[in-house]
Amino acid sequence: MNRLLQAIEQKLQLQIEDYVGAGDHAAAFVTSKGTVVKISDDDQEAALWHKLRRQKLPGLIEAYGVWRLASRQAGPFDIYLMHVEYAPEPIDSVLAALIDDIADLASRRASKENSRNLRTKWLTWSKEEKKRAARDVAARHYIEAFKLGAREDRRLLPVAQFLTVLFEKYGTHLPDFQEGNFRIDKNGNVVIVDPSVPIFRGPIERPPEFVFENQLTSALNSYNLPRLFID
Repeated sequence: MNRLLQAIEQKLQLQIEDYVGAGDHAAAFVTSKGTVVKISDDDQEAALWHKLRRQKLPGLIEAYGVWRLASRQAGPFDIYLMHVEYAPEPIDSVLAALIDDIADLASRRASKENSRNLRTKWLTWSKEEKKRAARDVAARHYIEAFKLGAREDRRLLPVAQFLTVLFEKYGTHLPDFQEGNFRIDKNGNVVIVDPSVPIFRGPIERPPEFVFENQLTSALNSYNLPRLFID
């Protein structure tokens, strides 16, 4: 087993049992505790997980801890270790299609409202004010669209509730609703497993460092995450 994974096992006091897979930004593993260890170069996702760690929110898997990988020689990398709740089932094709329809509806409605506002009440606003207002419009439309979708499939209601918390408490929304970002939790509800937000209200805290010494500096810096797990 890769030495980085062995160090993670020792730090978290668990065993890594199965490789879930790797995407553009992360690789994930199921652990002996029925949780997921995720290694990602998405700093926005890491920042949100760190901010919401140890909070049980509807529509979102729980994050137990977030760390930034670092080396004594090279210092910290922009790569993060995240220990999160495991949602055991992928969504099916029918649910994926419904989520696509919801996201498309919200996007079209937000685009229409933003276009109208740009010609009217936002006409004299600064660029930054317009960007912030457009994000708020998008957030409201995604919340309403998921509430509508939950009438067709009630498993989506927790997602609408989470998007509401995300907007009202943190002033942001999720910009990405692709199929792989959703799974079914142990209670049978849809949850978001890959949140990444562009900006949120309040201070952004850096996760604590996880110092690890090995010969994988070049792989870490290349952001080619699958290379980390090939001995």
